[in-house]
Amino acid sequence: MAILLEDHLPVVKFNGLNTNKVVDFSGATSVALPATTTIAGTTAAGTSTITSTSANALTVGRQGATDPVLKINANTASVATGIEVVGAAAAGGVNVRAISSGTNENLTINAKGSGTITLAPTSTGAVTITPATTITGALTQTGVATFAAAAVFSAGFTTTAQAVNPSNDSGVGSTILVGSIGVAVGAVVNDANDWIVLPAIASCPIGHQIRISCNAGGNFELRTPASSNTKINDIDADGSQEYLCTDTDLVIVTKHTTTSWVAQSLTKLGAVRTAVIPD
Repeated sequence: MAILLEDHLPVVKFNGLNTNKVVDFSGATSVALPATTTIAGTTAAGTSTITSTSANALTVGRQGATDPVLKINANTASVATGIEVVGAAAAGGVNVRAISSGTNENLTINAKGSGTITLAPTSTGAVTITPATTITGALTQTGVATFAAAAVFSAGFTTTAQAVNPSNDSGVGSTILVGSIGVAVGAVVNDANDWIVLPAIASCPIGHQIRISCNAGGNFELRTPASSNTKINDIDADGSQEYLCTDTDLVIVTKHTTTSWVAQSLTKLGAVRTAVIPD
């Protein structure tokens, strides 16, 4: 039978128990606290177990349970799932994983309402997804994606054409990005001697194709990066020798070898033009 302090200490019965001294319960096998307990400025050493079926089993924040920074909800009937955070030595990483009484357990991460889930907004390392991955919504790709295995797009696959404008400086606005497969060419900046530039060939796989829609309002040229010694139709096209792109044509460029592209021009009627030799 428990003995209450207030039954033996009248001062506690009438005034409660307050102290500015250290309270040591380290010798006790357990310490029972009431259902709602506020602990401020406390450092806990050792093992701590909280048993609760409350929706606010543990809350941490400036306003307590109101808009907390951290909240543990254990209110689900027969709750037996949770999250385990496993630390490691420095540079060993941190493991966040689902735990439960079952053999297999799902892990769900949600933003609130229409909020966005962002992975690695400030870190500079890669994001690696190892198992099979299912995407049920729209996927917008803004950078380079590398697939080590086959990728299946059951609902089709679309890309947005990169917009470029022929110029005479091989600048960002006239250079085709690595990974682009569709290119929409706008008006030339200067004249018919302006050019657009293919991406570095080493960054593209064998067989990679780029479709260039020539709608510049006039002819322009196609080059490979300066001093790259990369060929178009077996001619070094990294400088003075260039592939002529005729306005309204569709130019299909395919990586043929590690140092050369094969280019073919189709008229707007679909006719294949005689092979264009860079000159």
